[in-house]
Amino acid sequence: MEMRTETEIDGRQRQSSIKPATGDYATTLDALSKACLEAIKILELEKAGIRDGDGFWHGSDVIGAMTRDLTALCRRLLGSVR
Repeated sequence: MEMRTETEIDGRQRQSSIKPATGDYATTLDALSKACLEAIKILELEKAGIRDGDGFWHGSDVIGAMTRDLTALCRRLLGSVR
């Protein structure tokens, strides 16, 4: 059953020219997805005023670091070959 499904998917992808992400492009998309989820968590803590649990971020600029990480991943994605 699984072989048949994969064969059907492959055939439809060829017909419609749909190609799944592969290689560094796929890896970067996965890393960006995970970073975005982390960013949402950080932003929710910031919005609520909770931050590190006592109303303050300790040690570093959490929002700035998160923004730099997302920007770097976006640049890496733009440089990846599809």
